[in-house]
Amino acid sequence: MRVYLDTNVLIAYFKPNDPYYLDSRKILTYDEIDKIVSFLTLTEFSSVISRLEKGGQIKFAPEIGKIISKMPLKQRAIILLKYIVKKFNLKVLGAKELISLRVNGEVVSFPLEFLKAISLSYELGLKTLDNLHIAIVALENKLARIDYFITGDRDIIDNRKTILKLVGCPISTPKEFAELMGL
Repeated sequence: MRVYLDTNVLIAYFKPNDPYYLDSRKILTYDEIDKIVSFLTLTEFSSVISRLEKGGQIKFAPEIGKIISKMPLKQRAIILLKYIVKKFNLKVLGAKELISLRVNGEVVSFPLEFLKAISLSYELGLKTLDNLHIAIVALENKLARIDYFITGDRDIIDNRKTILKLVGCPISTPKEFAELMGL
């Protein structure tokens, strides 16, 4: 089974007061599924985790806390990304390809995921990063099936029926997925 993890699932693992803290920990440490993230997930994770760390809102395991506390700020994000990818055995989707589009007489290169997000934006009415995650899942689902998109994002959850129709991938909260898998 292949599941796409939204950024908030990764963040919840490090945030004890998150409503999905325990379920995210169960999912991320469960080895019987392929856990898929994207370049977008990792970029968003770095931005959010750095803000939460500065605010004292997250808790790192002692082994990683010691390592990153000695690192210059510029290197912390990369170290954390490598740590979570390895620790949770995450499979990372890279950008698909660049597509040239003529805009006002000039050729502009767009990542395919961005063009897909643009095409979904009016149908879904979600925030930019949410549209991008859905676009990534839609494109990947054409190549290799994604069985579930796991998210704690209320806007995505509220639009799960529409997303299922457009993308062919069911949406699940961490709690729903953990219960489904008997975790």
